[in-house]
Amino acid sequence: MGFPLRYLHATLPADRERHHRLYLQSRPTGVAVALEPDGDFYRATIVGRDRPYLFASFAAALSAAGLDVVKAEAFSNARGVILDTFVVADPRGLLHKDVSAADRLRESLERIGLGRLEAPPARVAGPADRKKRGLAPTVRFDSGGCEAATLVEVVAENRPGLLCSLASVFSSAACNIDVVLVDTKGNRALDVFYVARDGKKLTPELESALRDRLLAAC
Repeated sequence: MGFPLRYLHATLPADRERHHRLYLQSRPTGVAVALEPDGDFYRATIVGRDRPYLFASFAAALSAAGLDVVKAEAFSNARGVILDTFVVADPRGLLHKDVSAADRLRESLERIGLGRLEAPPARVAGPADRKKRGLAPTVRFDSGGCEAATLVEVVAENRPGLLCSLASVFSSAACNIDVVLVDTKGNRALDVFYVARDGKKLTPELESALRDRLLAAC
């Protein structure tokens, strides 16, 4: 499907088969969403057509539903097809207690993917006071490992809505997120983005501006 080679390294053959079935399911309408239990968590997988703020909108919708993103992956290809996967914790047991809650969430994600619904405000805790942070945030850029995108690595203290806040920084700067790899362990979040603007790597000037905004978003 033209996804970056990183997609092959990040997925198993069974996952790729499942993703392709979801892609075929999306063709009549332009979007398909799968929401299913995954051990102690839930996994939301979305195939659709790319547009500005889409990844951030999905993250916001999940946060607004009371879910905590513990892992996330996002890929896109030259034809504008996106594959976004979120592994979420359900600390209040909302999806487990109310079967219809999962159906409503799935429908909301579908409508967001189609551009028919704006994402609700994310459940955002807001950046912690610098003096009270247990982990000082860091931002690292690397333009040498990819031909057409810049790797941006953010390590920060985890909080509700963090992923949405970081993704929104890139979207507001007219940057395209080609790949996202997110992992959280305890209070530590590691978010890796492959980002480009106008199909090119980020300039040093843009990196400097993004660094300040990403640190502020943490």
